[in-house]
Amino acid sequence: AANVTISKDHANLRKTLKPYVEITRGGLKIAILGITTDELVYRWRIKGGGVDLPATTAWKYLPTLRARNDLVIVLSHLGTPADLDLVSKTSGIDLIVGGHSHTRLESPVNAKDLLKRSVPVVQAGEHGNFIGRMLVKVSDDKKMQILKYQLVPVKSEAGQSSDADEIRRLVTEARSLLEQKYSSSWLYETVGFTNIPMVRPKESATVWGGFFMETIRRSASADISLDVGEFHGVSQPAGLITQESLMKSYPRVFDIKQTMGWNIWKIKVPGWMLQLMLDQVVKQGLYMNTAGLTYEVNSAVTGASTRNMKIQGKKIDWFKQYNIAVTEGVGRGTLEISWLLQKMFAPRDTGVPVWTALEKRLRENGGTFAGSAAASPVGMIR
Repeated sequence: AANVTISKDHANLRKTLKPYVEITRGGLKIAILGITTDELVYRWRIKGGGVDLPATTAWKYLPTLRARNDLVIVLSHLGTPADLDLVSKTSGIDLIVGGHSHTRLESPVNAKDLLKRSVPVVQAGEHGNFIGRMLVKVSDDKKMQILKYQLVPVKSEAGQSSDADEIRRLVTEARSLLEQKYSSSWLYETVGFTNIPMVRPKESATVWGGFFMETIRRSASADISLDVGEFHGVSQPAGLITQESLMKSYPRVFDIKQTMGWNIWKIKVPGWMLQLMLDQVVKQGLYMNTAGLTYEVNSAVTGASTRNMKIQGKKIDWFKQYNIAVTEGVGRGTLEISWLLQKMFAPRDTGVPVWTALEKRLRENGGTFAGSAAASPVGMIR
């Protein structure tokens, strides 16, 4: 991560995190330069440090890396649109292997750099569902050509490959560490049952998403609850719900010592600002998971916007202060990004972990979330 500045207080991280590596493969000298997102919603977490502009950082290293290597690869966590933008502002990059936007690129996309060279950008989607495989040829004049590119689906079993035993060993080792940290009795404790899959509310409302949002709304005694669908983990099948199921449904932890995941937070937002917040989310193409709040997306306008917003079935009052339950990613952000946001939103930590609140409500519901009583009919209407 070349554009991450680490403070002296984090000596181990300063020692471990490198801007680039240089390796030799098949007689080729290859440089791999790491660049991560400088978006404010992530940048604030680096206390005493910061994240520099991607293009500015790239220019700092590219001339040297280009001069002494046959191939320069950027390992990026910027997202595909930002990867293409980085190419257009630089020269000397041969290839970008990207992440962050969870874009499943079935074939490389290209952008022109400042020297009008075509630079490919690749990305293999989200959550390790695919692994990208690529074969490139580098000519004597250091021009790169992609000979083969494909996304290989990753299955639950390693199959008959020669690496299967090693993969299973690594999985078993990781499972053992998890059991040591949380104890097997807690991880595998049954807390409920569902006769329908626990579907991740990534792009639209789901039964599990509604149960989740109503749970944190009630836990915080709030008017409504808001959360970005992207924060949720993978969907899970119908059947027994264990403590580990709840972890998988929302696999978010801020600090190593905070082992029970994100807490539920509470903020105060006036109606007019709530409208602006939702507009910004839908303009980015994200789905805002809600409880106590319904809205429509007007996709006919450029960039999309929201309309017909109602809270508890009533038209929103632009000047009323609403109590909103959010997860810690939003709550701590409003607390720590700037004093202005802290003043505006008055964020407060309820001290209740998301996983704990879900377990409690499942038990109160007799151990099930499916059915009409499980989730209120809230969310986005397209």
